[in-house]
Amino acid sequence: MVNALAVALLYWRRKQKIKKRSLWVKYYLTERHQYGEFHHLVGELRLNFREYLWVLCCQFDEILHRVGPQIKRNNTRFWKCIFPADHLAICLRHLATGDSYHSISYCFRLGWSTVSIIVPEVAKATWEELVGVYMPLPKEIDWQDIAAHCVANLCFHIIDVGAFGRGSDGGTLR
Repeated sequence: MVNALAVALLYWRRKQKIKKRSLWVKYYLTERHQYGEFHHLVGELRLNFREYLWVLCCQFDEILHRVGPQIKRNNTRFWKCIFPADHLAICLRHLATGDSYHSISYCFRLGWSTVSIIVPEVAKATWEELVGVYMPLPKEIDWQDIAAHCVANLCFHIIDVGAFGRGSDGGTLR
């Protein structure tokens, strides 16, 4: 009898620890396609795109065309993926306004942890895709031109003070 009571007590305690979720996804998050900022507002703002995301509509489309395959996700049986255009709009909105992940998550009707994954991921993909186009690595001739410009116009000179490691260089050039 004591063993059965102990087993029943252990079973009851374990059942108390396991808390069932009342909702798998919060209700306001399920209506993202109807009331979310991207689907509801951005479609209407195609003419005033620059004021909202700080890029022109054609620039948004070009970035999406280049970065889209890297940030695309597949649907699963349990939920539908977030489209690459949504990913890019979330990242650009964060970079344009500096809003917190929480405020952007409410606007786009996503979880803040999802936004915290999307923004760095899209920023990294955008950097990797566009750095070679808009910021090419300078060649040796370019570096020589830059060095000549700095020395001639801005009077940057290389000075070897010759001080030891612990000694301060602050008083040597008086």
